Amino acid sequence: MTMLLEKNVTPENAGLFPDLKNVENAYALARVYEGYRAGLLRTNALDFPGLLAEAITLLQNFPFIAKHIRRVYTHILVDEFQDTNHTQYQMLSLLVQPDPSTLFVVADDDQIIYQWNGADPARIQELKDDFAVSKLQLPENYRCPPRIIELANALISKNLNRYAGKMPQRAIREGENENELRVKHFNSLDEEVAWVAADIAKMSVEERSRSAVLARTRRILEVAGEKLKETGLPVYYSGRKNEFTSAPLRMLHAILRLANAREDTRQLARLSKAFFELEGIQIEPASVIAKAAADDKDLLRSWLAEVRLRDEMEKTVSELLENGIKPLLNALDWQTFADRLLNWAEEVLIDRQDAFEEFEDERDNWESMLAKTARKFEGEQVSLYQLLQELDLSSKESPKQPGAISCFTIHVSKGLEFEHVYLVGLVENLLPGWAAVKKGPDSIEMQEERRNCFVALTRTQKSLTLTCSKEMFGRSREPSRFLSEMGLVQ
Repeated sequence: MTMLLEKNVTPENAGLFPDLKNVENAYALARVYEGYRAGLLRTNALDFPGLLAEAITLLQNFPFIAKHIRRVYTHILVDEFQDTNHTQYQMLSLLVQPDPSTLFVVADDDQIIYQWNGADPARIQELKDDFAVSKLQLPENYRCPPRIIELANALISKNLNRYAGKMPQRAIREGENENELRVKHFNSLDEEVAWVAADIAKMSVEERSRSAVLARTRRILEVAGEKLKETGLPVYYSGRKNEFTSAPLRMLHAILRLANAREDTRQLARLSKAFFELEGIQIEPASVIAKAAADDKDLLRSWLAEVRLRDEMEKTVSELLENGIKPLLNALDWQTFADRLLNWAEEVLIDRQDAFEEFEDERDNWESMLAKTARKFEGEQVSLYQLLQELDLSSKESPKQPGAISCFTIHVSKGLEFEHVYLVGLVENLLPGWAAVKKGPDSIEMQEERRNCFVALTRTQKSLTLTCSKEMFGRSREPSRFLSEMGLVQ
């Protein structure tokens, strides 16, 4: 969908895009997306690509807005520029022109690992052509030991479409560890992850917390994580969690959203589902919607009216809803209601474990987000709208436990650093992936896989361990070609 939006496919120009095999289907899909965008606007909703698209429309149709932004923000800095897609670049162009001297970007074309999301190695050259930017290279690497930088340079030099004149990285720090680099071969994935778990188990708790197991896919990480758990080590999987998981937090979040957007049928469905998990009382969203329409009331009031009719509801729950939702609706007093609901959840937690999975961690995360929001607004009373905006922009994942070993995909690890890195599953068809192998050694897919490996290597501060196996997931495997390109296997 985003690709079609960016390329503005029409019946006249659809044939210009060879990646769209069927012109009629491409145009039909573009029409579907056009209808989808119109539907979002009708319901006063936007997804992330829609936010970008509508922002561009606004800047194009009302140039004075771009002029006002340039007056308020006299300079623009773009970090991780290499990750931008065409739509984001178009927005940047509208904001920067007619004075590109106000623009400063930080980019590394060796770290483009989001081509699937529209990133393109050619965009850095496009930046130079469109804005006549001057280039300042910073090849010094202050993170990695020299041996790791040597491997990373050897690997990434095999890519064909790097920026002309790109200088190799130069390590500033000296090597400190005799185990700075290890390459291990195993017969099976089970042997591989068992060795990794045993090796990490030898570390102190402090060292473990500064270590990471990286892999190209989540599937490999889960195998490694299970082995770490069997060894008695805590594991931390990172991945953005956009919604709460436990029923109490889902119920709270849905009620707050309904108090703010009173016709949101999706939040009504989430509320009813969470309430059923907590109390075993089924409230049908369809009947609530019909009642709201008949009584000319909002969905949350109508839902509460439906709940009142249920005799099986416990008194404590009835009091919670009656004494909490009305002030929330009348005065938007979200803080009092949230405290009441979460305190009630704490009291009934022992008897209802299934619905409360992850509740304690998510409550800690809730408190952390509230504190962060309060600091952002410098002690001012935070409105319900402001709270919901901050919640929607925040990940709901639980904080990392002390001593937990980070198990990250390479994409998640980008931008992070760890003292000890274990890059597992370095075999053909996994890193590089099957699609890249199929497309060939010089394909853009293979070059992106090489950049993935480069990113993983350069997360290292002290030691790097590379592992591979002859058999994984029931299939024979060959060592990754990247090991050969780094000169580590013949």
